[in-house]
Amino acid sequence: MNLTKKEQARVVEILNLHSGLFGNERKECQHLIDVIEGKNIIEDSKVAMDRILNRVSIVSGIDIEIITSKTRLRDVVLARSYAVYQAYETIYVYDGEMSLIRLGKHFGVNDHATVLHGYRRIKEWLKDGDKIVMRIHDAYMNEDVTTLEKAA
Repeated sequence: MNLTKKEQARVVEILNLHSGLFGNERKECQHLIDVIEGKNIIEDSKVAMDRILNRVSIVSGIDIEIITSKTRLRDVVLARSYAVYQAYETIYVYDGEMSLIRLGKHFGVNDHATVLHGYRRIKEWLKDGDKIVMRIHDAYMNEDVTTLEKAA
């Protein structure tokens, strides 16, 4: 970004005003602030992916090792796809250094086509109101999971 220090400060100020929003909007604002301030997004992305995996593991009741394994059991594939969906929505879109292959490898997916397929399936199922995916999504977005995350 080619912003002057004054422009950067103004953008950060505006984003901070909007960061009182809830859910993904707050995360997006914070991420943009971090990008503008030049924080290490790559390391932050790995930490964020670990956090997503942990949260999906708690919500689905499936161990992280199983989610990231090669198993193709339906519940595991659904949990893995949902983790990929969350990572795509909250990290990949904003991290210019993140590749789909790198994102996928973190979740046990070996190629970009599988990452995109899982992402698109979850996105479509959320749009269509699929009961199982909506249950996972609602539990994932529930603030009570944050308490469980800290304990894990």
